[in-house]
Amino acid sequence: MDDGQVYPMELTILMPCLNEAETLAVCIGKAQGFLARSGIHGEVVIADNSRDGHAAPLVAGLAAEGHPVRAVPASPPNISIARNAGLRAAQAPLVAFLDDDLEVEPGWLDHFLDTMAATGADVAIGPVRPRFPGGAPAWDPDGTRFTRVLDQPTGAAIPVQAGAGSGFVVSTASSIWRAATCFADPAPFDPGFGASGGEDLDLFLRLAARGRRVVWCAEAGVHETIPASR
Repeated sequence: MDDGQVYPMELTILMPCLNEAETLAVCIGKAQGFLARSGIHGEVVIADNSRDGHAAPLVAGLAAEGHPVRAVPASPPNISIARNAGLRAAQAPLVAFLDDDLEVEPGWLDHFLDTMAATGADVAIGPVRPRFPGGAPAWDPDGTRFTRVLDQPTGAAIPVQAGAGSGFVVSTASSIWRAATCFADPAPFDPGFGASGGEDLDLFLRLAARGRRVVWCAEAGVHETIPASR
């Protein structure tokens, strides 16, 4: 119930967006559902990375209905530009990333919040498992190339340098961050990696060098849809 008071924002769910509005609408609905179920005072920030700003009308309509959703322009298309624009707009001390092509498992946000509270970590990341609408490629029938899962309990520390060379690649796809300790740089995600990939690992390595703690959250999983073109 709206009691007229203004509460400090506790969490931002940040969604870089390139896809069609129909897909985005579904993802925004899911994000708002997570906020409602967690009981946390939060917002959804859409970093619109499209050239034509196609997310703006949808988000404006939702905001007019009272939903805690905002869109910020983030062009030209480049995932680092999108994430950095979203971070500049975020108002909360915790930031969770949610890509617009992910299907999130039940309890995703609650598991992350519990892990951050229990561990005091700077970042928590969860599993990413692939889905292949047209079937897995013949060269990778098990989807190993697109699977990011650690056989570790929730709360286990992730040594980023070792992980980078052990077959497990750290990623923002399923993650939550403390803004004050993780996003101090003017552009935390390097646009130089934004088109080719590697921007996630670049940031994680810088944070590890600064003594930031990254932990595993085994229950906060997502499924990533992998198109045949990849």
